[in-house]
Amino acid sequence: MKVINAKTIDYLKKLKTIHLLFVIILIFGIFLRFANLDQKVYNADEVRKIIWLSGHSSEAFKEEVYRGNIVSAEELKRYQYPSDDTTLADVFKVLSGKTEHVPLHHIISRFWLQLFVTHSSAKVVSVLLSFLYFPCLYWLCIELFQSPLTGWVSIAIVSISPFHILASQNAGSYSLWTVTILLCSAALLRALRVQAKTSWLMYAITLTLGFYTHLFSVVVALGQAIYVILIEKLKLTKTLINYGLSCVISIVLFSPWIVIFFVNLGRVDEGTSYYDQFNISFRKLIMFLYSNIGHVFIDFYHRYGRVEKLLYLCLFLLITYSLYHLVRKTQINVWLFIVILITLTPILHIIANFITPSALHIQSRYYLPSHLGIQLSVAYLLASQMGSTSLKVWQRRVWSIIFLIIITLGMISGTILMQEKTAGLDDQRGTASGKNLAVAPYLNQAENPLVISETTHSFILALLYLIDNDVKFQLLQPDNVQQWQQKLNLVENISEFSDVFVFYPDPKFKTFIEQNENITIQVVVNGLDKINLKN
Repeated sequence: MKVINAKTIDYLKKLKTIHLLFVIILIFGIFLRFANLDQKVYNADEVRKIIWLSGHSSEAFKEEVYRGNIVSAEELKRYQYPSDDTTLADVFKVLSGKTEHVPLHHIISRFWLQLFVTHSSAKVVSVLLSFLYFPCLYWLCIELFQSPLTGWVSIAIVSISPFHILASQNAGSYSLWTVTILLCSAALLRALRVQAKTSWLMYAITLTLGFYTHLFSVVVALGQAIYVILIEKLKLTKTLINYGLSCVISIVLFSPWIVIFFVNLGRVDEGTSYYDQFNISFRKLIMFLYSNIGHVFIDFYHRYGRVEKLLYLCLFLLITYSLYHLVRKTQINVWLFIVILITLTPILHIIANFITPSALHIQSRYYLPSHLGIQLSVAYLLASQMGSTSLKVWQRRVWSIIFLIIITLGMISGTILMQEKTAGLDDQRGTASGKNLAVAPYLNQAENPLVISETTHSFILALLYLIDNDVKFQLLQPDNVQQWQQKLNLVENISEFSDVFVFYPDPKFKTFIEQNENITIQVVVNGLDKINLKN
């Protein structure tokens, strides 16, 4: 019978404690994803995507609803959920005109919303998809580092990362995109290692899933192409041929959407035109990248004091050292993969911003591949130092303390964000969606309110999640003075409804209302005015 010595028993106890710690961190990360989810506001991008997956185009919604007729909030809310009137064919028809928005996440979300019709259903499906991060991340760490400890450290960091918590709560495709980035990365490394036809086919399939999840997966694919070419030393090897065949298979599978994309190429510019009105300087872009790196680990939500600035600096130095440690301690096939993952996306955005300055390049969600690379680099540094047998005990303890500090800061960040209703992947503080939190109570408290508005449909759709079904709306076309004259009868409306409000009126529309000598306008809150009869 084999005798287990005291050192082995002590090691097993420590291992059990470490695993328990990682499980606790993971559970807390899951809790933060669900906490107060039903209180989070929907932003303009989210409500537009939801109306598309419901089988309605924005144009059709405006044509059907902005007619000046009085409708209830309950009638408008049907556009936010799939109905028997629409099918998947309708979804594809809508998305074919929005080709920058590829269909996979829309299809998954549509099926989910058909099963569960609740206020936060569209966000819940993204949270559930984010749980797939963890097995994919662990697999990638095994393929890349052959280190289970690095896998667990990566899971711990990502699970309480404020950026990933907010991404998982977004009704867009960012949870699924994270999964496909991790999945196709691990599949590529496995294919390079085992060199089997089935593994290359698996890579082709996972790459295709990425293409159908987010169009910026093309950047991930480009980085992987650069990686394989450099690893093969620019030679036409069997590995490079197998990789090329996998890419061809993936492109063929994605070709239907490629055709649709180029047929509707002009509409892509329409979808991104909002960002082009903002001229982003090189300095502003670099400052964004610097702060964006910090938000991967900590986010105290608009708290930028000396302590926060010091923490950002410390994190930047830690990330820089982690890359140095990575390059110094690992083989080129390891560090090159992560370096490309981190650097390619920012480089392309910087070049694109030089050509066409746009606020598109300061949207943190588009830097998701880079964020994952940073977290992998830091995770490897911490795991290799905490688990090193060549370091002294006190040195390993120092690195363990650094790991716990990062986790604690992430937990604090998540707890702060949990309590902020406007906290999101796209910060909603100060936006119409954020201001709706102040508007909604006045509408819900009124006995029989009417809301008149000609504002953009996304503002209206975001408001619907916060108000009761019996609130009435009269929606009018912007700049259509003739319709306003025909449909608006404010004196009659005031006599019919307990309260008549104007929601986010354009200056031209507000001036038109003020021309009526029988009424006065009272500002209730920012974005909501009340119309009263003159005494």
